[in-house]
Amino acid sequence: MTTATGLDEQDTPPPLTLLTPDDLAAPNARPNTSATDTDLPRHPAVPKSEQDVAPETPPTLQAPVADGVRLDTLQVYNWGTYHSKVYTLGLQGGNGLLTGDVGSGKSTLVDAMTALLAPANRIVFNAAAGADRDERSLTSYALGQYGKIEDESTSSSRAQYLRTRAGTLSAIVATFASPTGPISGGLVLTFNDRTSAPQRMYLVADRAVEIETGLLGHADIKVLKASLRASGIELFDSFERYQGALCRKLGLSPAGLALFATTVSMKQVGNLTDFVRSHMLDAPDVGRVIDTMLSHYGDLTRAHDLVVDVRKQLEVLDEVERYSRRYDDSGARISATEQAARAVPAHVDRLRATLLQSAISEAEADLPALASQIDRIGQDIALDREREVALNVALNEADGGKVEAARLGLVEARKQAEQVAASHAKVLEWAAAAEVRPPAGPEEFPAFRGALDRARQRTTEEQAAQDDAFFAARTLVNELAGQLKATEDELRDAGTRDTNIPTDAVRLRDLMCTELGLPAGALPYAGELLSVAVDHRADWEPAAERLLRPLALSLLVPDQHYRAVAAWVDSHHLRSRLVYQAVRGRLEPVIARGDSMAAKIEIRTGTVVSDWLAAEVARRFRHVCVDDATALATHETAVTRAGQIKGGSRHEKDDRHKLDDRSRYVLGWDNRARRAALAQQVEQLREQVADAVAEWDLVKKAGFALKDRTDAVTLLWQTCTDPASVDLAGAHERVKQSKQHYDTLVNDPTIAKIMAELTQVQARLKEADDRRTELTLRSGQVSGRMEECRRQLDKLDVVDVELERTPTELLAAALAEAGDEPEEVDDCGHWQNAILAGLERVRALATQNRARAGQYLVAEQQRFAAGWPQLCEEIDTRSTEVRNELMELQRRLKTDDLPRFEADFRTHLEKQAINEIAAFHRGLVNESKKIAGRLETINAALARTNFGPDTYIVLEAKPTTSPQVLDFRADLRSITEGAVDDDEESVYSEARFLRVRDLLDRFVGRPESVVADRAWAARVTDVRQWFTFAASERTREDDIQVEYYTDSDGKSGGQKEKLAYTILAASLAYQYGLADGRVDAFRFVMIDEAFTKGSDDAGRFGMDLFTRLGLQMLVITPLQKIWTIEPYVSAVGFAHAVGRRSEMITMTVEEYRTRRAAHAYGPLAQPAAVDDGSGIAASSGSDARPDRGRAVDVILTPHVLREISDAGLPQQPE
Repeated sequence: MTTATGLDEQDTPPPLTLLTPDDLAAPNARPNTSATDTDLPRHPAVPKSEQDVAPETPPTLQAPVADGVRLDTLQVYNWGTYHSKVYTLGLQGGNGLLTGDVGSGKSTLVDAMTALLAPANRIVFNAAAGADRDERSLTSYALGQYGKIEDESTSSSRAQYLRTRAGTLSAIVATFASPTGPISGGLVLTFNDRTSAPQRMYLVADRAVEIETGLLGHADIKVLKASLRASGIELFDSFERYQGALCRKLGLSPAGLALFATTVSMKQVGNLTDFVRSHMLDAPDVGRVIDTMLSHYGDLTRAHDLVVDVRKQLEVLDEVERYSRRYDDSGARISATEQAARAVPAHVDRLRATLLQSAISEAEADLPALASQIDRIGQDIALDREREVALNVALNEADGGKVEAARLGLVEARKQAEQVAASHAKVLEWAAAAEVRPPAGPEEFPAFRGALDRARQRTTEEQAAQDDAFFAARTLVNELAGQLKATEDELRDAGTRDTNIPTDAVRLRDLMCTELGLPAGALPYAGELLSVAVDHRADWEPAAERLLRPLALSLLVPDQHYRAVAAWVDSHHLRSRLVYQAVRGRLEPVIARGDSMAAKIEIRTGTVVSDWLAAEVARRFRHVCVDDATALATHETAVTRAGQIKGGSRHEKDDRHKLDDRSRYVLGWDNRARRAALAQQVEQLREQVADAVAEWDLVKKAGFALKDRTDAVTLLWQTCTDPASVDLAGAHERVKQSKQHYDTLVNDPTIAKIMAELTQVQARLKEADDRRTELTLRSGQVSGRMEECRRQLDKLDVVDVELERTPTELLAAALAEAGDEPEEVDDCGHWQNAILAGLERVRALATQNRARAGQYLVAEQQRFAAGWPQLCEEIDTRSTEVRNELMELQRRLKTDDLPRFEADFRTHLEKQAINEIAAFHRGLVNESKKIAGRLETINAALARTNFGPDTYIVLEAKPTTSPQVLDFRADLRSITEGAVDDDEESVYSEARFLRVRDLLDRFVGRPESVVADRAWAARVTDVRQWFTFAASERTREDDIQVEYYTDSDGKSGGQKEKLAYTILAASLAYQYGLADGRVDAFRFVMIDEAFTKGSDDAGRFGMDLFTRLGLQMLVITPLQKIWTIEPYVSAVGFAHAVGRRSEMITMTVEEYRTRRAAHAYGPLAQPAAVDDGSGIAASSGSDARPDRGRAVDVILTPHVLREISDAGLPQQPE
């Protein structure tokens, strides 16, 4: 089988000058495995002549083994491709070199050391080569994965292993030498049937543990554990507990252990701030402090929640109190108003009594005066009566009777003249309305009556004509309106379907189907299934509509529905005509003539009656289509374009409707043309209705005019029957004559004198009589008023009402609103009503306010009950009657609970939260100050190391500009500022609590951002994050800065490595405690794949630096860099691949040099040759070793050290 190196397991190496494994395993060489010498093949020795040309041995530059904890040996068993044997890398506390070709197993040993010192979930195996996290694992190492092959069954790759899970035990043991004795740490991996991952067992011992003798040869893991425990070895199932025990024994902190793991694959510093934070400074242990704060945070929040809860309760209860007060105030105002209203009658009665007494007093004073006046007027009247009698006697004696008769005649004449004038005016008015000429005098009266008679006859005739015109106009409007409505209904209904059947027919069919439980399509009208073919519509559609209309409006009833339809039709009054056709069976098909109407008709297919209908149309409508009547005689049945139909000897042409009136079309299943025609008819009918209505209005106006004329004629005929009724001139003449007669009589001197005096006497009598009547009436009124006042006064029960202050104020306001007190008793009632009305308005408003306040009060009570139902279990908050109970609860909360809760809250906030946060703040500030001291310690180590020829490195710290850190520190200050003041209210305020809560909530992790808050908390509480770091390169002579490093970007490869080694060395010195001068400090450093890209100078710089600091190094490097590392190491380990497995041997550097010199094969003056893979050595050119003059090196066997030959070891000139 071909191995990963490309060699067959049975292949033998080429015949070159070889250094055999047996030679390397000579007695002076350190044994490397538990295998015997026979496990490796022997090869001939190198001729002595070649050994005589031994190269000069380079000087050993490593420091002597000093104090501290150093790696002595690393043992692996069944680890990766190191299979079934124990392989030991022995350093004996000195620097070591582990080398080999690519794939030889170097990184496998590095990962073994990493597995001992780093948790499995953080290990990235083979990190120096840039491997992915999942590329290698404890499982793959424990089973010895060496490659992958394609699995043909799954078309995917399948791992290949050296070992199976059953019975496999993998072990790693590292033994460290310390001033107090050896210390061992180990890892044992086994498998069981329950898990796919290996079971881990860690061990720590205060002695050297050998895998061969201590871990192998046991029956099972239980026996092994018992044996180890019996020998005093500590065992651990978890890495955390194992790490703690091992770090304590090694004198190493977890941070130092983490830095150790980092150095394995570190090539450059990267961001200097991150490196210093992660590897040079310890993270402060704030978790415990934060946990303590958070443990009290619950008490604080509960205390605050109690305060907030009580305050919220009081907020609601304050509203309850506010509306309760409004409710009670309104109730009190209602009561006060009612009390004031009850006092009003007594108040008014007192005023009424006062007014009554005043009125009685006035009446008692007025009555005697009135009686005296009445008596005096009576005496005057008696004297004037006597004089009137005497004058009348004298007038009679002087012929005065004629004067009276003349006066009465004049009065009568004037009265008759007025009546004639009124009658004449009416005659003029009515004659104008009756359109007749009024009589000018009695002589025209007969002619006037004749004209009236003729007018009577004429209006009678006109009224009959008017009635006929009115009826005709009204009938036309009604008919047109009915047609319009029917057409609009038809148009509206047509828009809901696609056929042309009239709406009435469709509604009748729908009613029938609904009551019979049939779909409308079960009973189609024939017209819904018939249509004139498109090619013939222009010429024959009108005639077809007239010919097929009877069939089109026939309902087609399939045989299965016939009985139900017939019974339904018979049991209903249809109020219209219905023709239905029973469709029974299938008619024999009939072929229609091409010139017949049947041939021009299309039948809608897809229905149960379509075939029957096609046969029926062909049978019934064989009418030949002819252009005009001249061709009718030649056909038995025919139809013309004009719609004349011939059937035998019978001819018919129905022109009651226009032939082309599409609104009446009933055929087809596309009714757009019919809807358009209906829409046009609707517009026409609307115009006709408007015209008819206008004509009807004119007829009605003419009727009203005729009625007015008829009424006037009738009135004239009935009332104007006496010629004297219109003799206005005669009436005026009679008045004139009567006036002249009267004037003649009264102009006699004797009579005139008597009449003048009589007139005066009669005038005085009338005036005196009127005055006496007035006074008598007034006396009676005063007397009656006085009696009424006495009766009212007797009925009054005046009580002195003691009015309280509030009702008095309300009553005073009502009195002011009612106006001034009345001066009359009769006005007291109105005044009282006005007062009561004002009080009623006040009471109504108070009632309204109380009702509104009650609604708000109940709403707030229920809001309180909804928020705190446990406090209202026995309180019916729907009633206003419980307000006093809630007010009592409010009082207790304000005076008892809230002060107690606030005091408790302040105590928690002061003694726990703010004080703890203040202590936490001080601790963080102190920790941040320690960073300066740590940097001084690190810088002291850096100052002892040259970075350049005359320069050194100084680490500097600057405050960070991170907004998160700055905000956090500002928050801490805002919380803790003034925490020692005496003003508790200012220090322990609600605002400060909210800041405390916001801070601690983020420490806990808010539900919506737990991950972000935890990351924030880790960042801002890590005082290392409070600073950024940089490296300043300074001259030793005058301490001037020559370079400033924040990271290694932009620097050359050598600069990057030098900076990395310098910072790393300082970090290790700090984390290991070397800077403090500890003699028992941990010293071991392991660097994988070191110096692969850097220059030899950079490599030597790093080795010199680590050596001067007293660190023990295990450098893992490819063969090309051996010459850079060799002068600094005391032991060399070679890893090489043998087939699928890896092997490793260890020797001291002196042994290595001796073996190499013994097998030199001749001096060369040229630089070392490099094998490019073709088997031909090529010059390495400018990359050859600079220290020429030494003997050449050898090419070793591929079974052991073929890597050296592949590297082309440099050779020296003679």
